[in-house]
Amino acid sequence: MLYPPLHRAGKAGKGNPRGMKNPIIVALDVTSAADARHLIRRLGDSVNFYKVGMELYASAGVAFVEQDHGGATLGGVE
Repeated sequence: MLYPPLHRAGKAGKGNPRGMKNPIIVALDVTSAADARHLIRRLGDSVNFYKVGMELYASAGVAFVEQDHGGATLGGVE
């Protein structure tokens, strides 16, 4: 399993114990790297963490996860 740190955390506050600016996690349950990149670009800064689905991981591999995706964190491969 791959669980990278949430490095885009903001200030912690009441009701936000982990300090995340945006706790939304989007599942990249797509079959190609091109589809995943399109989704990441489309959502932009509104999301900062993506869970990589098994289909995407199988087709694009660890190289895709390790690439720069505009500061977004990819992880959660199970």
